[in-house]
Amino acid sequence: MRNDTQATPGSSPARQIAFYFGAIADTTDWEHADWQALSIRLQASGTPISDLTLHQVHAAITDTVRAARKGGA
Repeated sequence: MRNDTQATPGSSPARQIAFYFGAIADTTDWEHADWQALSIRLQASGTPISDLTLHQVHAAITDTVRAARKGGA
């Protein structure tokens, strides 16, 4: 995984959206196991997929990246 997660930029809404979509785009390089771990995290939130916010998706991506770096999703 190459996602180096940063704090959400506090400037314009366009930059915030670009930040979130950049983090999502970084997931295209992930292995299948990492995608499954992300899916499990998103489902565990209890929020229907259609109601997830960009912030919730980003938090799940960040948690998945951290877990993978520690050796387990």
